[in-house]
Amino acid sequence: MLSLTIDNPSDADQRIDKFLKKYLPNAPLGGIYKWLRTGKVKVNRRKVEQTYRIEEGDVIDIYLYDEEIHALRETK
Repeated sequence: MLSLTIDNPSDADQRIDKFLKKYLPNAPLGGIYKWLRTGKVKVNRRKVEQTYRIEEGDVIDIYLYDEEIHALRETK
């Protein structure tokens, strides 16, 4: 599991799906939408829609294995 706190003003007022695609560049968009639907990605301990706009101070929890997160983050 990974927990991210949005503390950068440039990340605020951005859709959660676009933020996750930027943070996890190797993740397929379909996978991101599925994680949001099934609750594997939560904002402030709540399930959110893909159109949710993140705000400064939000806590994003990603319930994936650390190895999976690492693989989705690394650049090729």
